[in-house]
Amino acid sequence: MPATENLRSGERRNVTVLFADMKDFTSLTGKLDPEEIDTLMSRVFSGFESIIHRYEGTVEKYIGDALVAVFGVPTLHEDDPSRAVGAALDFLEEIAALNRDRDSAAEIAFRIGVTTGLITTGRRGEYDVVTGHAMAEAARIQAEAPQNGVLASRPTFERCNHEFEFGERQPIVGKGIDEPLAAYPVIGRLSRPAGDEIRCVGRKPIIDRILKRFLRHDATQTQGCLLTGEPGIGKTRVAHEFLATIRELPGFESGILYARARRYRSQSFAAVTDLLCNYFGIDRNQEARTIADVVQNSLEVEEKTALGFARLVAGVADEPENQAFVVLYLILKSIVKRTEGAPYGCLLCVDDLHFMDRSSRDFFQFYLRNADAKPFFLLLNRTVSEPISTVFGEMELIPVEPLDREQSRELITLVAQSVSESEISDEVSDSIAERAEGNPLFIREYTRYALENRDSQDIPATIQNIILTSLESYDERTRDLMKRLSVFALNFRVEDAEHLEELTQGDPKIVRPAIEEFKREGILVEDGDSVMFRFDLFKKTLYDSLLNYNKRILHRFIADQMQERGDPHPMRLLHHLLRAEEYDRAAEALFASPHATTNIEYLRYLDRIIEGVGDSDHERSVRLLFMKSAILFNNGITEETDSLLRGMIGLATTAANTRYAAAAYHLLSAYYSKAYCFEKTRQCGLKALAFYDSARLDGHQAGTANRQNVLEIMASSELLRNNEDEVTRIMTEIEELSELTDDPANRERVLLAHADHHLLRGEYTSALEVLTDATQRLPRESEIWQRLHFSLGNAYLYSCNWKALLEVDQPVLSGPTQNRSFISQTHSRLAAAYHFLGDESESARRLYQAEFTASQIRNDFDRVDSLRTLASVYLMCGDEQKAQEVAEPATAISLRHSMTFPTMTLLMILVEVASRRDEPKAFDYYLAEAKLLFESGMLLANRDLLLFHFHSFRSTLDEEERESYRIAAKQAWTRETAAIGEAFLPEFLRLGPIHRVHRELG
Repeated sequence: MPATENLRSGERRNVTVLFADMKDFTSLTGKLDPEEIDTLMSRVFSGFESIIHRYEGTVEKYIGDALVAVFGVPTLHEDDPSRAVGAALDFLEEIAALNRDRDSAAEIAFRIGVTTGLITTGRRGEYDVVTGHAMAEAARIQAEAPQNGVLASRPTFERCNHEFEFGERQPIVGKGIDEPLAAYPVIGRLSRPAGDEIRCVGRKPIIDRILKRFLRHDATQTQGCLLTGEPGIGKTRVAHEFLATIRELPGFESGILYARARRYRSQSFAAVTDLLCNYFGIDRNQEARTIADVVQNSLEVEEKTALGFARLVAGVADEPENQAFVVLYLILKSIVKRTEGAPYGCLLCVDDLHFMDRSSRDFFQFYLRNADAKPFFLLLNRTVSEPISTVFGEMELIPVEPLDREQSRELITLVAQSVSESEISDEVSDSIAERAEGNPLFIREYTRYALENRDSQDIPATIQNIILTSLESYDERTRDLMKRLSVFALNFRVEDAEHLEELTQGDPKIVRPAIEEFKREGILVEDGDSVMFRFDLFKKTLYDSLLNYNKRILHRFIADQMQERGDPHPMRLLHHLLRAEEYDRAAEALFASPHATTNIEYLRYLDRIIEGVGDSDHERSVRLLFMKSAILFNNGITEETDSLLRGMIGLATTAANTRYAAAAYHLLSAYYSKAYCFEKTRQCGLKALAFYDSARLDGHQAGTANRQNVLEIMASSELLRNNEDEVTRIMTEIEELSELTDDPANRERVLLAHADHHLLRGEYTSALEVLTDATQRLPRESEIWQRLHFSLGNAYLYSCNWKALLEVDQPVLSGPTQNRSFISQTHSRLAAAYHFLGDESESARRLYQAEFTASQIRNDFDRVDSLRTLASVYLMCGDEQKAQEVAEPATAISLRHSMTFPTMTLLMILVEVASRRDEPKAFDYYLAEAKLLFESGMLLANRDLLLFHFHSFRSTLDEEERESYRIAAKQAWTRETAAIGEAFLPEFLRLGPIHRVHRELG
């Protein structure tokens, strides 16, 4: 593989950056000897480095008297913001102690800024480097921090405000900052879990369960509850709500001890001393005597016990470990004993139990073995581990499960109201609920992110870090493989993964065992003979962590692999080519796709191709614009088609290019045909054919299919004008043209045109013969297959073959079409079939789907077609009211656009409804409109003519006219029944309007 195609080392990740700068360093150097300065600075910064390493951060660099540390490189933690703030506070405590010990007027002071943001890792020469805006932002925030104080950015504040107390928001402005940065001064650590104003959702059963167990606690036994669940599931939130609940109990005065175990606390008995310090409200920076006095004033313990505890807190105890056990035992026992005889016992809550230090675990084991008074334990941990079971015995295990969909939506609403006091749309709410998968933290982060960024699709940094942290247990090669697998569009074969690993200079031998491990862990699942990621959120997080440079290379490798293998999935290939920024190859792949002009899913790829290739190649630009116009037009989106057509005509005029003009007039002819502007259809069609011929003479391949399609449009337009001679001439030309190509799809398109003409004329049997023969020879779900099946469904509807209609229309809905008019009409047809087959419930459901889909249609022409079919079916099913409600607005639109063919159907529906309800005014109005259409000479549906002549016969007083209408109605009846055939004539007679015609005409 060429060196230029090697993957770069490094990745994109969200980390927390700490920037600490000494205040008045120049002044300090002027007061001290250089050796003193060197000794002092070595002591200060070596101490700081030790703290940073203890919190598992990395010292990135020194800049003079400033230090930059990064938390999240090389090891990522879900609580990196908390680690950074904790390290900053620990350092300032050391500085305070150092200033007290030094006999000097020159005080050491630091300003510290902390921010959380996106960086990239990598190598520059022989050095690992970290780059990104977060580095500069931390320096800017530090400059505004108070002396010996910490200032945190908003992202840092939001990720650890449950652990630390912060001051009021402070805006930061300055050079290079477009908008003021929000920063928050850090005041100190919190002694109890922090809640928020948002009501806890879906957890009342858990809180009630803990409360019930707490109220029945026997202090002579080791009892309590262990809450388990994945990160972000809300264990801490449940604990907070429970503690708030018991504090509100009548007469509650019992002790509550709370601490969050922290892995990076290296001090002995850290968890136990944290519990006790929080209980007493002790500041660890206080002098030992002060701490001892607080303990003695609170409890009846000896002075030596209180002082021993104070030395443990300060980390200067020199007593043996067994003596520390005794000191802590006496203090905890005294706290628990204080509740003897009280209505409620003492409660001890430890969060993140898996981080508890070994000495604290040993102490609890010692205490529980020897004490005769024991607190009620509320323990929080991800899982049940052996150390927990060994120390705490049989706690009641309470899994905290994900929220269900309804609870998720409730929480989303509450978060949105707390953030912006506004509602969040149902669409965004559904998207968040689906992506968050019931995890309350994820829901909160997604909702806040969506409100601030108007997007719910990106993954907030908090969620990304939780997911990426879960991968730290894997070795580096396995983690890298998992991230590369995220580049596959959906599923992939093991062989594909091995090939990709080989191309990227990895070891293909690790792929199979790694994939098996990923399946056991639930990260990957089988998908036929392939595998895929179980959760899209997990996959997207891995993908986002890759360097953009590496993404492009990996996508190109996969695209190459797909094309070499042959017959690639068109959309997946486009996805990889576009992500690889291979726009020219993507354009050629799009042109080769057989279904591109009918499937609206291609539109998002097409727009990116148009943007990527630019307009330097006019020939390709026109082909892309033509394809986009065809997709929009075929899917009923005519508004944007207008502007594209104007652009194409302008380009043709400027470039004086016949091929551009042919493409533009081709689409214009289709547009005017749909708008029932038949003369303009003819004129634009003739121009398109002329320019296609000119382009061919100029040496360009005009394309038989394009010319054939123009003629098909013109033929349909002439048929609607009732110009049969011209239709025959054009269809003959189409037949001759189709013989000039070896493409079988051209022949099928000719058959489709014939079938559609049969349907327009009311020749259902003839249409069925053509369509049935054609559909059997076509590959399923090809472009022409979809169109043929849609026409076949219409043929079965008109001929009342309900069972065959079900068999045909179900595949149409499961196909790739996104044309809302097709979808709405298909649901309407299915509603009719289910009604006449006796399934009223399914019929009603389909009618609802049809009406809803029709309401989403944006252009008048497709809307009228959908509503015409829907109103007809409502009338067939006997619902006159709904038929009228649908037909009236559709009639107004169709009359405005002079859409003769569908207008006649809609008018006859309204005439029938008015006749049944005995509304003469409405009846006369709609029948008069229908008479004007009849006299226009345009093609009208035979069934509509049957009803028109029938109602005219019934309403006309003149005997001669009555006889004329009766004869015309009988002739239309004969044509209609002959087209339906004997087999389905009984079903035809079940139609309400038709049964009436048959009864009264005899």
